[in-house]
Amino acid sequence: MRRKIIAAILAVGMSISCFAGAAFASENEEASNAADLMAEYEITSEDVEFVANIFKQINEGNDPGLTETDYYDMELKLAKLGADMGNGELALWVGEIYQGGHVDGVSENEAIEIAFDWWERAVELGQPRGWTNIGLIYAHRTVPGGGDNFGDIELDQDTALEYLKKADDAGDTKAPRYIAFTYEDAEDYENALAYYLKAAELGDTTANYYVGKYYYEGLGTDVDYEAALEYLTAAASSEKNVPGVSDARYLLGVMYENGDGVDADLDTAVEWYEGAAEFGSEDAETALARLS
Repeated sequence: MRRKIIAAILAVGMSISCFAGAAFASENEEASNAADLMAEYEITSEDVEFVANIFKQINEGNDPGLTETDYYDMELKLAKLGADMGNGELALWVGEIYQGGHVDGVSENEAIEIAFDWWERAVELGQPRGWTNIGLIYAHRTVPGGGDNFGDIELDQDTALEYLKKADDAGDTKAPRYIAFTYEDAEDYENALAYYLKAAELGDTTANYYVGKYYYEGLGTDVDYEAALEYLTAAASSEKNVPGVSDARYLLGVMYENGDGVDADLDTAVEWYEGAAEFGSEDAETALARLS
């Protein structure tokens, strides 16, 4: 049955360009046939998200077995379909596809306007990350799943914080990290640390690295090697190569090499440097060459 549902969703995606307004409202025969398929197989927005995510992962290069990575047209069709069915996550994706420059014939400024509309719609559908993405545009930071297009939006940290804090209050667990980034950009390290700590408490691996770094360097707080060791180890223990993991491993290597808050131990330092180099740290490779 699952295969039939997937096949039906793909048929819908290939037969129509998009759904405007209600998912089944259309004046043409193709959309009518698509609606019949949706009804026949009792397809939900979660089913559509499942299939759309297949194309999303391919587009973002997460399928090493494929060389062709441009299925944004299909992802966009399915994301619009699911959004029209009330799926806030898919409304978020639609905005990211436009903002990332993956829709032909749309200028950068137009893409931002369209993205903002979809992200506001995502919030209305219960996905507060729409506000996070708008905040990132005003902060001139890369939108995950999107890109670095900010159109003619000028850097405005106050407006960025306004949207990011709304997202945080509404429950987006990624917002605290980006609030911290924005405060850091303004060299307000005390507030940056407060939000990195909040993000770390929510399980944000990248935030764990920054908290450890702040305690190690005394940014926004006193130097505290014990706390630095705790948070850096939490970040470095991640098996996923997400931002901050290689940096945390490298900094732990530095701590053990120099004896910062720990007994100096070159063997342990080398182990951390090797782990950092495995995840692409050039500083770690330099350290290993120096110690070899």
